[in-house]
Formats: sequence, C-alpha cells, structure tokens
Amino acid sequence: MGVNSSHNIVEKGDYNVYMQITFQGDCTGQNFLLTITLCKKEEKVKEKELLMTSASMCEYQTDVKWTRTLSQGAIFYFEEGDEIYINTTSMKYVDFNHSYNNIFGIYKL
Repeated sequence: MGVNSSHNIVEKGDYNVYMQITFQGDCTGQNFLLTITLCKKEEKVKEKELLMTSASMCEYQTDVKWTRTLSQGAIFYFEEGDEIYINTTSMKYVDFNHSYNNIFGIYKL
C-alpha cells in the first residue's frame, strides 16, 4: 500500500502491523528528523499514536545525496471500526519513484 493509504478494521482481534517507507534527499547544511508514525482513529476518539520510528539526517554532512529506509512492526489489538494509517513529518522526502519500497500491511493473527 502507498503512504496515503489506511486500513479499516472489519473484525476485532489481534493484528500484526508493519510499515516501511524509503526517503531520499540532499543534505543542505541543516540537520532534520525523518519520522513515520502508525496512528489509530477510533470511533468518537481523536487520533492516537501507536508506534513511531525516526532517524536524524545530515547532522555532520553537507552536499551529500542520501537514501534512508525506516521500518517498524508490532502486534496490536483492534476493535471493529478502528482505522489505522501512517503519518510522516517528512512527506517531501518520500521516494515515490520506487514505491515498491513503501509498504503498509496488516494481517489478522
């Protein structure tokens, strides 16, 4: 699934959730943080962050092209009607040219 995808839970239970996003960019003398966060939206409840991974980029480098893949996975219990999706603070760096490197999956245990 692409980065802008979500999954709607149709049956309550335990699920294995995994996410992976590949980023690309250039170091321009300023460091920044790449993040991906798995979020859940429940009925009548605001967004809830479930899982996050991050990496600091360009701390000691300038004028360098870089590629970085972040991935994470875990097991969660979801209720019917829950919606899960990925947020990233670094959307402009997502590598859409190789979208097969961007994965968002879930399966019921």
